[in-house]
Parts: sequence; C-alpha cells; structure tokens
Amino acid sequence: MPTLVARLAWGGGTLVTLLVPLVFFIVGYQSDVARLESALQAGIYRATGSAATWGAPHSPQAVLAALEWLPSDTSIRITDDQQQLLASQNVEPPRRA
Repeated sequence: MPTLVARLAWGGGTLVTLLVPLVFFIVGYQSDVARLESALQAGIYRATGSAATWGAPHSPQAVLAALEWLPSDTSIRITDDQQQLLASQNVEPPRRA
C-alpha cells in the first residue's frame, strides 16, 4: 500500500509539473493572438473610417498602411494561402550583438 501511494504521488506531481507550464504557454499565446488581431481590426477601422466590411477584401498594401500606427519595431508580413509574400514591413529580425 505505501508503494501505491508513493507512485500516485509521483504520478500526480509529474502531471502537475507538466501541465502548469503548458497552461501558462497556452494562455500567453492566446493573449498575444488576441492583441494582434484587435490591432489589425483597429487599423482597418481607422483606415476606412467605419467598420470593416469583410465581404469586400482590402488590398494588402491598404492593410499595411492601416497598421502604420504600430511601433516601428513591429514586423508585419502579409501572405496569401500559398505563403507568397504580398506586403511586408520590418521583416528582418533584429541582429544579435
């Protein structure tokens, strides 16, 4: 019986050790995605002066121009479904010293 309790304790500890960082990673990733998506929507709203009409697609250059209010160190790449680059700004990664 003590061996079973020890194994359950080890198993539970291992499970918690793996799940806690995973939860923090998932929550952090979702908050970054939500922030970038809201920035994109706000930029399009400012560029058009009204709510974005998603039925009529905007040109990649218009979307890029709508996002020019973002900080200058923000990298933006707009690609199509084939991963062909349509528009970009600051796509080079920062150089390491």
